[in-house]
Amino acid sequence: MIILRRMLAVLLGCVFIVVTVATLVIWRLDDTVANADFYIEHLAEGDLYNFIYDDLAELAVQEVREEVDDPVVDFARLDRDIVDAIRGTFPPEWLQEQTERVLREIVPYVVGKEREFAITLPIDDRIRAGGSSIKRVLRAGQLTQVLYDDPITDVIDDALRDATIPFGLEFTTAELVESVRRIAPPDWISDQVDRGIDALIPYIAGDTDEFVILISIADRADVVAQEIKALLATKDLRGFVLEEVVDPLVLEEIGADFRVPFNLVVDSGDVQRVVRDAITDEWLQRRIDELVDATVDFMAGRSDTFAVVVPLGERKPFALDAIGRLMDRKLAEAYSSVRPCRTDELRGLDIDDMVRDGITCRIPGVTVDDLKSQADLDDYDAEVARLVGRALPDAFTFSEADLRAAFGPAQSGQLDDVREWVTEGFTVTQTDLEEEVAKAQYDNDFADPWSGLTVDQQQDFIRRSSWVEDMNDARHRVNGGFVYTQVDFLDDLDELDEGAADNFLDGRSALKWVFGWRVLGWVIAPLLLIAVGLLGGRRLYSKLAWGAVFLLIVGLGVWIVSGPTWNTSGEDEIDQQFEEEIADLDRTELERTALRRAKVVVLGAADDFASGLAGQGLIIFLVGAVAFAGSIAGPPLGRAVAGLGRRRDDEIVVVRGDVLDDEHDEEVEEGEIVEGEVTEASTFEIAPEDIEDAADAAIGEPGEEDAATDEPGEEDTEPSVETDEGEALDDDRDPGGPEPPEEDSDDLFRRRE
Repeated sequence: MIILRRMLAVLLGCVFIVVTVATLVIWRLDDTVANADFYIEHLAEGDLYNFIYDDLAELAVQEVREEVDDPVVDFARLDRDIVDAIRGTFPPEWLQEQTERVLREIVPYVVGKEREFAITLPIDDRIRAGGSSIKRVLRAGQLTQVLYDDPITDVIDDALRDATIPFGLEFTTAELVESVRRIAPPDWISDQVDRGIDALIPYIAGDTDEFVILISIADRADVVAQEIKALLATKDLRGFVLEEVVDPLVLEEIGADFRVPFNLVVDSGDVQRVVRDAITDEWLQRRIDELVDATVDFMAGRSDTFAVVVPLGERKPFALDAIGRLMDRKLAEAYSSVRPCRTDELRGLDIDDMVRDGITCRIPGVTVDDLKSQADLDDYDAEVARLVGRALPDAFTFSEADLRAAFGPAQSGQLDDVREWVTEGFTVTQTDLEEEVAKAQYDNDFADPWSGLTVDQQQDFIRRSSWVEDMNDARHRVNGGFVYTQVDFLDDLDELDEGAADNFLDGRSALKWVFGWRVLGWVIAPLLLIAVGLLGGRRLYSKLAWGAVFLLIVGLGVWIVSGPTWNTSGEDEIDQQFEEEIADLDRTELERTALRRAKVVVLGAADDFASGLAGQGLIIFLVGAVAFAGSIAGPPLGRAVAGLGRRRDDEIVVVRGDVLDDEHDEEVEEGEIVEGEVTEASTFEIAPEDIEDAADAAIGEPGEEDAATDEPGEEDTEPSVETDEGEALDDDRDPGGPEPPEEDSDDLFRRRE
């Protein structure tokens, strides 16, 4: 019978080990993996929030920058400024606070403790509050220098390469960049950036669906004029004024077939040359100044029209005098170079015909002066000057059309752009932003260039762009606080992988079931342990020993696995797996850096989990050790206590029941030693746990399996009572002898020798 009981005890002990270990693990998981505070603690210990900005954010900005094709500016020089601006908008303290809120919402949902969650992130408040931080960082950073070095320099290089600098002038890139720096100094650019940020913040926060960024240089018009004049002063505009202003006028007025008496042609080139000769440097510089002033006023919006009056009248007499002398020389050359007139030609010769039709032959004996005199053109040069002077105006107007023609078609468009920028400012709106976003999506999805689309096609693509739609949806969700619920979470899972949401819900239900049974484990395990003790042991201390052994097995096993074993192999295995992932050549530097910090956090969390489990195992082991020690030390300790008063006639042992001690007038418990009169002559030495058996033996009532009799005819030199464990109870009589007189069991005492 005892063998079967103990086999069953061993079987139940094995079940106890499994149940206890499972319960320990489940409770440890509940305290760690299923507890948001566990993640919060280890993220804080890993200094994750400062790590994001100190190490991770700049690498993330670099990766995003590398994805941008042909950026307008060199963002590499702005990486740190961008990170600092983001940090100022979303500081580590705020990021930690929001992360903890998210974990406290989503972890209970994931492990099945809550049916739903709702995360509200006040991102819009931080966007509004972050504007000042962004402006401060950008103002103190390298933004203005990057603008000078990149987009402004690129625009100037393009203008120089395409020869689109007005007036045909030649400048170096450095000269023009310095002029731009004086026109738009760093502080002025920072002011424009600040105004742009102020306009963008409400749009990004979802407070409005429109924004307008106006960069106005109207207040810099005077500086623009001064700078243009300073640039032009370093160059020679004489050629431009003569070639683009004077020469076209002469060609237009004189033409290619302007004839004077004797049918001589006044060549426009000759007129241009003599006019140039008549123009002094002083007169030319005044015209240049007038042209520059008028151009600047027109471009700066000070004047709605452009017109420069060029007063030729004051230099015209000098030019006409030169033309007259030139044509007089040409007449003499023409007359001297023709053949002499024949006799038949002389008979019909008419001087007026020669004046009208030209000189066909030379009249013998008649000089050129005689010829002019006969034609009443003694002052031939004056007559030519008069005729040419009548064709040339005393003044003419260099109009806007003339200016555009002088600039050329490409430069004419730039003239309009510059005038619009100066007068109306440079404007950027949400329409421009949406177009850039749609253009980026088009370039990502299609190989054909965006410029190949018609205007209508571009507008249609912008309206249908999913990127634009996502951008606007994000703005609207941010407004009033970004709200994210379990519905959004499940939708996102299905978008990542069809059916992922159902799989997640199944796993969540399983976790909920497991954690739901964790309390029952601590009910079942003690019951199993009690059953093991009751079945395995026959006395109190042996029962205690059986339970203690299984406690020792559980405690020692849990401590070994989660303590030394984890420290020697488990931790190294996790570290090796992380190192293999970090060494993967396909990983980016951002991923490697994130994995290095993740390894620190994961190892810390795993150590926490294992050390907690090891501590629980150690506690169980200590409890088992104490119980086992008690089961070993209990019996001899009880015997020692029972034998302290041997051979004292004034002490009695209560064998069965409770009795009333007359001397002390108090109730005593079974097994206690009290003083009193002894009326029973029989004596026993008995352990406290065997008091009941001894009492049975003393009154002649053997226990169920404990009573044993001596062999017939044998006389013991030391009478004893055998217990069921083979222990002898000293007695002066044979337990199997005649029964003593009946006594009330409650008054039964044994006198100790």
